[in-house]
Amino acid sequence: MSNNLGLNMRRIKTKATINDPVQITTAGQLQQAVSPVFNDTGRTTTYVVAYLDYRVLIGKFENNQFLFYQDETFEPKFLQKLRVFNQKQEFLLWRQGEHRFNSRLRVDELDNENNEQDIVVVAEQVLWGTQSKNLATGWSKLTESRGTILILPFDSITVDDSQKRVKIKTHHYIEYNEIGQAGYVDSRFVEFITGSD
Repeated sequence: MSNNLGLNMRRIKTKATINDPVQITTAGQLQQAVSPVFNDTGRTTTYVVAYLDYRVLIGKFENNQFLFYQDETFEPKFLQKLRVFNQKQEFLLWRQGEHRFNSRLRVDELDNENNEQDIVVVAEQVLWGTQSKNLATGWSKLTESRGTILILPFDSITVDDSQKRVKIKTHHYIEYNEIGQAGYVDSRFVEFITGSD
């Protein structure tokens, strides 16, 4: 089911797991928190969006390492929220205090027949950026006249201020409360979509 706002509703198998809070003080500990979740993704590209106190970094997670433009790194003490995701799953980490983080793993379309079919709203959210410039191999910069800059892990992105935009596909999960009211209970990033897809 879809509507003219670009939202599609579908049913999928999904499971979310909230993990115990963890202490993270080093980049190595941060990688260790993410690596077990994405160590067997094979050919699936896994992306990272790191919301820091001073900026947002977008990159990839490959071979158990975070890869950002010009090998940029950050200290976990500046991390507000981290989304590591691919088409199958997302690991969300968010700060709860000094060096203390909570996390959630959501996995979609599981093969386990015991999981119920959940209602998911699929959306494509347009990112800032109406002009593009190729940077080093594998990276592009998106800008807008208002000063917004995003560096993305893609070659040769073509955008404009109309139909050719970069989007991020998201899943928004609906559940019903005890009196039958529906509401969103979770959301996750799925993938980047480039061009006029």
